[in-house]
Amino acid sequence: MWKRFLREWDKAGGTTELLIPLFVSAWFIYIFIDSFKLKQFVSDVTNSGMMPRYVSGFGMFFMIITLVPGIRRFVTGIRKPLEENDGQKTKKGEEALWPGSLWSGVRKNKEYVSLIFILIYILLMTPLGFIISSALFLFFDISFVMPKKKYKFYWIALLAVVFPTGIYFIFYEAFAIMLPSGILENVLEVMR
Repeated sequence: MWKRFLREWDKAGGTTELLIPLFVSAWFIYIFIDSFKLKQFVSDVTNSGMMPRYVSGFGMFFMIITLVPGIRRFVTGIRKPLEENDGQKTKKGEEALWPGSLWSGVRKNKEYVSLIFILIYILLMTPLGFIISSALFLFFDISFVMPKKKYKFYWIALLAVVFPTGIYFIFYEAFAIMLPSGILENVLEVMR
């Protein structure tokens, strides 16, 4: 049963066309819901949460467009009788491939580790703040995904610090949107 499930999962696009868009969709839903908690400036003519709602709405629209064909292929493949399914029948004594194939080559399955990094990033966003959680996410994800031959610690560390800090201040100054500051709240208050 698991072999058939995994075979149909791979035919439908597997991780890249089903699992990653599902997690990205969950991220957009989180952004949409969390946009109602953004602080507003007194002089704000428009709501500070308007831009995140637009971005998450467009993101959800494109994720649905991405997900529908893959889900359709997966469901039609699962509904086929076993005889029509490439002529491959599942033997009664076969072991499930799930545990072995999922964790056997962690470096080979970079999508799974990146998804775990994204989940940790989401969980750390509120307590640590946008800058620290984004810096940690970028550093670990880039250093994991990048080939070891091209791995330069100082460039990744510099990118991981400069990029989220720049985005934080762009959102604050240009869009008047307060991103979570977390444990750096007092330091960022002085810099503003």
